Amino acid sequence: MTLGHLTSVSQMPFCFAFYIILPIILRYGNMAMIGGAGVAKTKYYINLTTEERDLLMRIVCEAKESERTIMRARILLMSEAAQAEKTSIKKLADTLGTTDTTIQTVRTEYAKEGLEAALYRKKRNYTPYKKRINDDVIRQIKELAASPPPEGRKRWSTRLLCVEAEKRGIVEHIVSSTMSRVLKGE
Repeated sequence: MTLGHLTSVSQMPFCFAFYIILPIILRYGNMAMIGGAGVAKTKYYINLTTEERDLLMRIVCEAKESERTIMRARILLMSEAAQAEKTSIKKLADTLGTTDTTIQTVRTEYAKEGLEAALYRKKRNYTPYKKRINDDVIRQIKELAASPPPEGRKRWSTRLLCVEAEKRGIVEHIVSSTMSRVLKGE
């Protein structure tokens, strides 16, 4: 019998469990357990209030939210019911048609951050894009495009306009797709 095949502490010889596993559990709490991937995830219990349960039932029944939100509401409702029946996360995931990782993620978000975080996507905090091409640059590019093309050319191409705008110092760098949007007035 090798350690890789053991799935629970009860299958181990007593002395191994007592001298090896017990000190680890005492030192690190319930983080280190034998089986599976090695480190067990923290288990969060779902205890919904009446208001939360009503909101989740409304989300599932009305089906006006996104599929993701409905699935997460179902996960929270089923998790609370599954706890009483001691249903495993894997069985719950199979019933709902999702993965056990999703079940665990929703439970964790609910326990740590509340119902809103568990149901809806986080609002991303990002700085707004600084517009590099202002009205003055657009005016100069349009004047350049209206001027006669270089010798040996019948008309300006967007790539040629990019190169010339960079040479004249109108912009530091510009690509042809941006140049065409500027010329179209987008």
